[in-house]
Amino acid sequence: MKKRKPAPAEQSPMPKDTTLSGTLRPVKRGDITAPNLFTKDDAPKKGSRIRFKVRGKTYSAIVAETFEADGETAISFKGGITAQK
Repeated sequence: MKKRKPAPAEQSPMPKDTTLSGTLRPVKRGDITAPNLFTKDDAPKKGSRIRFKVRGKTYSAIVAETFEADGETAISFKGGITAQK
C-alpha cells in the first residue's frame, strides 16, 4: 500500500494565536474621536481582521491604518469593534 502525500495544508504547522494585547484609548482626528488599540505587538496589515484582548475581554475589528506612537503601534479601525464570546 502506498503512503499518501500530505496535502499542503497538512504540511504547514498550525498558525500561532494572533490575538494582540494592548489598551484602547481615544484618538481625535479632525472632528472625530474614535478608539484606537495601542500595542507593543507587530503592526497588522491594513484591511486585515484582527483579534485583540483588552482587560480580559477579546474583540475583533478590521484595521483601517496603523502608526507608531511613543514606541507603540496604534491601530485604528474601519467600522466597529465586535466583542467575541
